[in-house]
Amino acid sequence: MNINLLKLDFKNIRDFRELTIPLFKEKDVNTPFHISLIQMPNGTGKTTAINLLRSIVCGEILEKEIVLSYQPTRYKCDEGYFGVLLIIDRDLYSLGMHFDYRNGVMKYETSRPKEVGGGKSFSYDLPPYIRNVMTKNFTRLFVFDGEFSENILDNKKTEAETSIKFLYFLDRLELLKIKADTLLENKRKSTKDTKVHTQQGLTKLETEEKKLKQTLVDLNKQLKKFKEESVSTSQEIEDLEKKNDELLSENETIQAEFIEFTTKISSLENDIRNGTNIILNILRTPSQFSLKMNDKLKNLSENMSKLKLPRSVSSEFFKELSDEDECICGRPILNDSIKKKILEKAEQYLAADHITTTNCIKGSIRNMDDYKELSNLRDNLYSYINEKQQLIQAKDLLKLRLDEKDQEKAEKIKQEIIRLSSNLVDLNLYIQSLETKNSAFQEEFSLNEYENINLCQKKLIEKRKRLDEASDTVNFSNGVSLFKKMMDNIISSSIDKIKEDLISKSNTRISQLMGNKDVVLEKIEGCIYVDGKKGVSQGQSLAVAYAFLSTLFEDSPHKVPFIVDSPVGSLDLKVRREVSDLIPKLFAQLIVFIISSERNGFVEGIGKYEDVQFLTIYKDERETGSIAFHTDKKFFMQFHSENEEVQV
Repeated sequence: MNINLLKLDFKNIRDFRELTIPLFKEKDVNTPFHISLIQMPNGTGKTTAINLLRSIVCGEILEKEIVLSYQPTRYKCDEGYFGVLLIIDRDLYSLGMHFDYRNGVMKYETSRPKEVGGGKSFSYDLPPYIRNVMTKNFTRLFVFDGEFSENILDNKKTEAETSIKFLYFLDRLELLKIKADTLLENKRKSTKDTKVHTQQGLTKLETEEKKLKQTLVDLNKQLKKFKEESVSTSQEIEDLEKKNDELLSENETIQAEFIEFTTKISSLENDIRNGTNIILNILRTPSQFSLKMNDKLKNLSENMSKLKLPRSVSSEFFKELSDEDECICGRPILNDSIKKKILEKAEQYLAADHITTTNCIKGSIRNMDDYKELSNLRDNLYSYINEKQQLIQAKDLLKLRLDEKDQEKAEKIKQEIIRLSSNLVDLNLYIQSLETKNSAFQEEFSLNEYENINLCQKKLIEKRKRLDEASDTVNFSNGVSLFKKMMDNIISSSIDKIKEDLISKSNTRISQLMGNKDVVLEKIEGCIYVDGKKGVSQGQSLAVAYAFLSTLFEDSPHKVPFIVDSPVGSLDLKVRREVSDLIPKLFAQLIVFIISSERNGFVEGIGKYEDVQFLTIYKDERETGSIAFHTDKKFFMQFHSENEEVQV
């Protein structure tokens, strides 16, 4: 699907009495400019145009209060109109929104100019394959939402991952799962009157299941909240510890000792980490830490070797031989007693699959690692831990050599760390209580299905099983569960592959466009995480957003115009130039709404491209509802509005 925007039409929309914004070239109506810069002062209707564009391309039905908000206030009128001319895969489409201000309603109109009679219909009537794509969420990706660049880097949002799902239709698979659940529910309803179970019993089970489902939702919300608080509290503790270290590191009398202690502690932490990993790896193989187990396995291997089992002869050979008329030696097998004897001999040999298993066991024992004495490794680990604790105490004693003022600061920091650490312990205990699968822990704290997610899930599974049995839908339910599991696997594997490719390509694009490697995308898990950074500048977040979106659309079958309001905002000149050099390279059609205060630094970068049109639109105060319209670049560059703060 390839979409270009050719024209915008306004009639009696707020301050627009009548306005047409052409986006096509004068000599070729079907070909849009690569870049259209539309300069509109705040208060003219820039935001109105963006909002209407978002609504019309996805066929959104507007609420009454929104419809009435577009009614002009400076002059009287009962009807309004907003329309766009699109070229979709070489076919022209005219899409319009008719506003009835008297009744607060709107309706769509669609026509195809190339068709006889215009192919007009009074509805949102783009082809089905386009309507299926043009969802509200998909539209936000190219009619650029100003919050998008912040949201994709906000770890409390899932904007980046959601965008991937929308563009590659993975959200449709989620909808299929919901539809499967609906089918299952309908199946249950259809069997309520069977003579096996009563209406009262089914209703009771359904009520219990519903309560458990809501409990599971509530528990997951609590878990999410506690985890967020845990991350936040850990960050506060980390920041306070840094402040504490700064007090010590900035004091000249103890600076050298502080650095020495810090370096040694860091080194010991590495030793502890490495020593722990070594011991854990050994503990995963009993023969390595248990001499008794090692000896028994070696003895087993020796006994198996002594058996001298035939390589090619197994019990199946003798069973087949007993059905023959004569033995392999040529003697006839005359009666059942001989056959019985042969079958008795077969029991002394292993079956073919057993021989393979036996050989695997022998090979594993033969290649197993030698026994390792753990005591030395354990003692070394203890010594590292003890030495680290001593160094931490010695480092903490350095505070006593600070002046009185800094000691007071250090003590306040210490008390706050103690308080936060106590809160963190409680939070982590809550988290463990909610998500633990350890039965001993669950029993120790007397947890039930209303306090623990795992227990709630188990109880819900039990309840669903009883409900399925009661409503005679167990087979159908199993099919739905299998289907949902398949959908989950498809979504998970697909999105992982897409993320990996997106990160690689986005990093290449960011490096090429920004000319440095200060910003490197690390991963996408809900949002985008930037490697080694807790925060990025406005310019960098815009660069990440533009590079991410262009990469997202690059391998997509959908080519759409990129429409953005105030692309640089209050960024400094250097960043503006970076952005102005970046955006045109990413999109085949770029439509930018700006104000005069944003020109400096931005327009000069855009201006080096040849395929650019400069439009200036502002209110003509000589006549109410009249809009002045200029296409001259010189006028564009010299225009200035004193009103740049009011938003429409």
